[in-house]
Amino acid sequence: MSTHEIREMISKTGHFVFADGHNDEGMIICRYNIPVAKLEYYLIPSDNISAYNKARLSYEPDAHVRLGKQIDIESISNARMIH
Repeated sequence: MSTHEIREMISKTGHFVFADGHNDEGMIICRYNIPVAKLEYYLIPSDNISAYNKARLSYEPDAHVRLGKQIDIESISNARMIH
């Protein structure tokens, strides 16, 4: 999948297939890492989405690290939205 296609799915729940064959369901989020001056992408697993949203409302800056895992979006080979 292209980077543009993946970016269209940021902050939306989906089913993701990675190049190594594993599947994950959840929400991809994007964060800018100021010290290293680059975008980082995290997958928040379905089981943690509710907790992540609550943490965001409480302004917890590290919620994406605590509740998700950093991913390389170029390793996503297929994705579909879950409504």
